[in-house]
Amino acid sequence: MNEPNSSQYILQSVSNALSILDLLATHKSLSAVEVSREMNLGKTTAFRLLTTLEAHGYVSKDAEAHYRLGMKLALMGDVVTRRSELAHLAHPYLEALRSEFQETVHLVGWYSATEAVVLDRVIGLSPISYYTSIGYINHPAHIAASGQVLLAFAEEQKLSNYFAKIDWTEKLPMAVPSIPDEEALRKVLAQVQKNGFASNNGDAVAGLYCYAVPIFDHTGHALASLSISGSEANLKSRQQPMIQSLRRAADQLQETFRIGLT
Repeated sequence: MNEPNSSQYILQSVSNALSILDLLATHKSLSAVEVSREMNLGKTTAFRLLTTLEAHGYVSKDAEAHYRLGMKLALMGDVVTRRSELAHLAHPYLEALRSEFQETVHLVGWYSATEAVVLDRVIGLSPISYYTSIGYINHPAHIAASGQVLLAFAEEQKLSNYFAKIDWTEKLPMAVPSIPDEEALRKVLAQVQKNGFASNNGDAVAGLYCYAVPIFDHTGHALASLSISGSEANLKSRQQPMIQSLRRAADQLQETFRIGLT
């Protein structure tokens, strides 16, 4: 059986828009006419693509109607760099926590306005261990302890954006949601702020228990979360030492991360 040709799934308009970004990366600035000529596109098509990219912040237009790459790309590049660097620096701490408690350890950060993503993880050594992949996304963030930490220590604009976009009618993994609405979640987040950590039991995955703590950036907001996951029997009796070790690792990691960026 022949493999399908991946080119048949490519949207030409998206491909052209991305090619414009590649083109602008090699020039200080270009007019719509120059982009049209360089890419062999119609003038109207080039103008509409540039206008769309400008509306989303990927290009900017000066007073002379010349386009250049927008600051959004710089911000996105910074996010990618920071996430990659943080995951690299965090890995030894994840391994140390796994060695100490034999359980699965996660480093989690934001993926979108409502979703958290696994940036790194080490799988536990205990007979009952939780397996996830790097890049795994929880939908939505607040159903897991890691996401609750990110929300509890997020800047107010991030939190407001979360509440504006979250779909409370979305079908969740558990039969009866333990956090059914914004009011209930705000109460949970207030408790997480007070305790300095989050915990949950079976909300994200049935039978899975989890403790999570924040890793702060230089502004005092959560850059990521560090967590230990496993069965309730393995975790609940070791809550205090686990949270102490998580906090110690998070403190050391955020200091290492700040030094690494200077």
